Amino acid sequence: MHSDTPERYVMEAPIEDLSKQEDIQTAKFAVKRLEYRANHLSLEGKPFSIEAFGLPLVIGGLSVLAAIYIDRRFIKKKTAPKTKQM
Repeated sequence: MHSDTPERYVMEAPIEDLSKQEDIQTAKFAVKRLEYRANHLSLEGKPFSIEAFGLPLVIGGLSVLAAIYIDRRFIKKKTAPKTKQM
């Protein structure tokens, strides 16, 4: 993996590969979790992962719609009895 640059830190190539496969924010988080001071890494890839934030929003929205449907379709609301007006 590092035959062309043996002086590099072992995790630099996988972190750079992570930024290409996923996104730059994920790679930066991995660098932070490893507590590696990497100011010289060349991170390339998408700047932001739409899937990581969009999927929970879509699932949350669908859950709210399902809850509203179930509430209106299957749960009977008790209504106050109508009073007769004279």
